[in-house]
Amino acid sequence: MYTARKSVARSATAIKSIKSVADVKNTEKTTTYIRLSDASDHYRDKHIDDKKGWAETLASTLERTSHTKAAARVRDCANVLFFGLHCDEKTGELKHKLRSAPFCHNRHCPLCNWRRAMKNKATILSAMPALLNEYKTARFIFLTLTVKNCELSELRRNLHDMNKGWQRLIKRKDWPALGWIRTTEITRGKDGTAHPHFHCLLMVKSSYFKSGQYIKTTEWVKKWREALRLSYEPVCHVCSIKSKDGTKDALASAVAEVVKYATTTEDMTKGGAAWLEEYINQVYKLRFIASGGVLKSILKDVRKGEDEDLVHVDESGEENGEEQDTIVYSWNKKVIRKNGKAGAYVRPRC
Repeated sequence: MYTARKSVARSATAIKSIKSVADVKNTEKTTTYIRLSDASDHYRDKHIDDKKGWAETLASTLERTSHTKAAARVRDCANVLFFGLHCDEKTGELKHKLRSAPFCHNRHCPLCNWRRAMKNKATILSAMPALLNEYKTARFIFLTLTVKNCELSELRRNLHDMNKGWQRLIKRKDWPALGWIRTTEITRGKDGTAHPHFHCLLMVKSSYFKSGQYIKTTEWVKKWREALRLSYEPVCHVCSIKSKDGTKDALASAVAEVVKYATTTEDMTKGGAAWLEEYINQVYKLRFIASGGVLKSILKDVRKGEDEDLVHVDESGEENGEEQDTIVYSWNKKVIRKNGKAGAYVRPRC
């Protein structure tokens, strides 16, 4: 069985040779294990079992497509997690901090996408103080732009048209944003069609909310229709981001909504292997996050592919206290989670 390591360096080296969780035996009772979700009080560690469970679901569906290599990578994604244990200087409690894990970096992996969204959120929020210091009166609005559902086979063409429409929209003289971040989300309709839409975070001047400058939802519908050159009224939604107590909670929630995963694993898999394979082909090499204006460079340093850092995603800054030890949690498919589903990250009880 895996035991606690005394060195993060040794953990990082060992991780390269680990491909499965065969060392976690299933012959012992669940009570001989300590669940990560019980041992750590961090919200991320409470939900990671569910994300890994969805990765297993995706891998099972991918195995029935031509993407069998991707299936193997997703199934092996983060089978082990190496945590550093820190003694909190204020409370004296031991805190978990992820140090390394063999993430698969697959574009559609729910575990990697979850970490990626947290990383992007942290990157954006960390850049906001300097930006707001320069634009002290700036405000933010959250804009959603949609089109009608399309056949999955037409998704790529529809996304191309939406991107062209977006370019026309931001080049209008009445475009209000100083800067923007835009992501693409695709949901699956009950009839198997695809519903692509944009989530946009717009940074505007405070004068935007004064009489005569504010753009109502009906006006956004008109502008988006003209930009896309549609024959129907598309659905749009806009709301201002308010923070009554002066905190960044409202902005953080909006950023989290913007940078979330493009398509949920549930949507990708409930249509079966054929739907998933066509979806992967339709979105191949398409970029689903973009920025412009004074926010253009906000994500420029985010690394992609195998070099993408999916370990250090904490937006709260450096941990407090000296690192005491390194401990390893392994994915065990036979341990039942509290929600009744199979699979959890565990370590042997000492």
